[in-house]
Amino acid sequence: MRVGRLPQTTWTGGGGYGDTSRPWSEIAASFAELPAANPVFADLAAFVLRVADSPFALSGLCGMNSMHDLVVGMSRCIGDNPHLVISYDFDARLFRFEYRDGSAQPWTRTAEAEEAYDAFERFVTKRARWFRVPAPR
Repeated sequence: MRVGRLPQTTWTGGGGYGDTSRPWSEIAASFAELPAANPVFADLAAFVLRVADSPFALSGLCGMNSMHDLVVGMSRCIGDNPHLVISYDFDARLFRFEYRDGSAQPWTRTAEAEEAYDAFERFVTKRARWFRVPAPR
């Protein structure tokens, strides 16, 4: 699937974090190690690998991890701009998406492990409109 990156149109005002992004290969590798120590990390590691191999990552989506959360945004200065925090509830096996764009009430959504990537794709293409998927010809 090909995707096109759309220009960023909002900014939260910056917190002075600077460039916090990491290469997707490093992010994926750090999450891939976790299931060997504890199998509860398997769903999270599989999700992160799928995001890292996605057309969005290849088209400029930036990422970082904060402990066991994946944080993505359209700028290498992730914390200074609108970003999506993806957390995983190990007991409930649910992913939680929270969009931090400076709004008083952040957008949130939960998804089961099997639906997490689809929810992520809908977010980046329809909710945040960071990317567009060209119509099939």
